Amino acid sequence: MHRPSPTTSSTQSAAAPLIEYLTEQISDAARAASVMASVSHFLELSTDQQTRELPNTYLLLEKYLVEVDPNRLFTQEKLRAMVKSRYAGLLEQSHFGLIFESISRQELLLCRLLLLKALEGSIAVVVTTLICPTETETIS
Repeated sequence: MHRPSPTTSSTQSAAAPLIEYLTEQISDAARAASVMASVSHFLELSTDQQTRELPNTYLLLEKYLVEVDPNRLFTQEKLRAMVKSRYAGLLEQSHFGLIFESISRQELLLCRLLLLKALEGSIAVVVTTLICPTETETIS
């Protein structure tokens, strides 16, 4: 199996170089066929889709490099430290940067997001009820 060809488009996402770098660290691409297929799929996506898929693709590559690859060049800590230093701009994407937070900070941020979404949903229900009352409410 061959390695995915690097993206050369001027619209290449900022995530593609990271994914390409991590792919180059795989010692035996033939042993990582499913990972390589996922990377190929990722590199074919639009910039917006790559941004959405970055956390999944990164975590797949991280798991392979840290736990499966025969050469095991990285520990999770070493790999994440390298990503933080070389690809710091990507950490500004909240959905990707969350991976690099401590577990307790991840829990806090995810609970906050859940509460905000629940509040937004509740507000939408109240507004809809006040603006568009049901027929039975308008008859009485």
